[in-house]
Amino acid sequence: MKLRRAEDQVACKFLGANIRHFNFSDCVYRLAVLPPSRKVSFLYASESALFGSLNTAEALLIQEVRAQIETHLPPQVQVVSPMALGNHVDHQLVRLAAEALGKPLWYYADYPYAGQQGEHLAAMNADGWEVRVFLISAQGLIAWQDASAAYSSQTSTFWEDEEQMRLAIERYCSQSGGVRLWQNPRQYQLLRIS
Repeated sequence: MKLRRAEDQVACKFLGANIRHFNFSDCVYRLAVLPPSRKVSFLYASESALFGSLNTAEALLIQEVRAQIETHLPPQVQVVSPMALGNHVDHQLVRLAAEALGKPLWYYADYPYAGQQGEHLAAMNADGWEVRVFLISAQGLIAWQDASAAYSSQTSTFWEDEEQMRLAIERYCSQSGGVRLWQNPRQYQLLRIS
């Protein structure tokens, strides 16, 4: 976790973003006590578990994450959440915590998983989700690539090397027209009324 947080700090510097880490462990480190034996076990002990359903033992953690996010939000803020397209359990957890805030949300397509989810994104568009495209300048694209390169511990998970990663991001950005954010207008209307 120390390595990942150090990578976060470097990546955020490239993007000019502020960073705030909370005291929650990544999914691969989270444990549960299993009744009736009281045996301690990892919640996500396999690769398939990392991309499966969120463990029901995480219900309280969702609320704890929501409370931490809420504590640090200014009154007038646009909240952007991962869609959890790759079905990674940590992305699912953050999405559920963001949705529990009760605020209008924008969603981003989790990259690089988004590149394999064209059908899902097309279905959202057909279902009336609002899409906004934010153009990325040449300088912005380089910052995105440099920030992604800061996560050297993950590069080999998705790409053969850094050069391939940079080309993939450039291709994705070009195909998408920039960075896209989605909002469910029905959710927004419901939240505004209540």
